[in-house]
Amino acid sequence: NDLENALNNLKVYFPFIGLLERFDETLLMWWRQLGWHPPFYEKKNITARSSETISESDVALVRDLNRYDIHLYELAEALLTKNIQQQPEHFKQQLTLFRMMNQLYRRLVIYRRAAVQKVLPTINRLKAGPP
Repeated sequence: NDLENALNNLKVYFPFIGLLERFDETLLMWWRQLGWHPPFYEKKNITARSSETISESDVALVRDLNRYDIHLYELAEALLTKNIQQQPEHFKQQLTLFRMMNQLYRRLVIYRRAAVQKVLPTINRLKAGPP
């Protein structure tokens, strides 16, 4: 069975599993397990939710066609949850601190970008030389 093989591959060949919905937890575990420095990030390409409605029959069809992928995702989510629960007691505190520091990082990136945009015309005039 392909689904059983895929699940076995997740358990045997991947040291841990991450999900986009639990991105911060995933990054923090990678950081701890791989000895990385905190990987601060800036969110990009965020798509707004569509106001378009999808019929129940279309949703049911998509779910049926993707039932094995959905099942594999649910199993991967359970593995991730188990891994998070097995983290040391201070993991939740580290996660909170990481999120606070990452928020500060994003604010600094936005501030820096705004400052550069403010001085860029002056820099360009200086580069161009006298009129």
